[in-house]
Amino acid sequence: MATTTTATTITTTAVQPAVIAAKKARAEQERALLDSAHQSQMLYILGKEHLRIKKEAGVVGVVRHLFLAIFVWMRDNTRSKPAELNVPVDKLVEIGFVKEI
Repeated sequence: MATTTTATTITTTAVQPAVIAAKKARAEQERALLDSAHQSQMLYILGKEHLRIKKEAGVVGVVRHLFLAIFVWMRDNTRSKPAELNVPVDKLVEIGFVKEI
């Protein structure tokens, strides 16, 4: 049993430096990738949604449409994300969808 314990200890200690070296190499690769991305041009991708109001009949539908129209108008006339984040427009891609409410 003493031989088995010693063999297990030797194997465990021999593997740890190899694992640590592999983790350090991967960290260096990731850092080099981040450095190259920082030095090159950057591209900003922002999500965007466009709201469209469903048509409904009746008084409730008209009131609902009025309030939602006011909300959508206010939302469209406020500052956008790129303006708030100071993102250059030539480096911006907006990806979005249309949602009916």
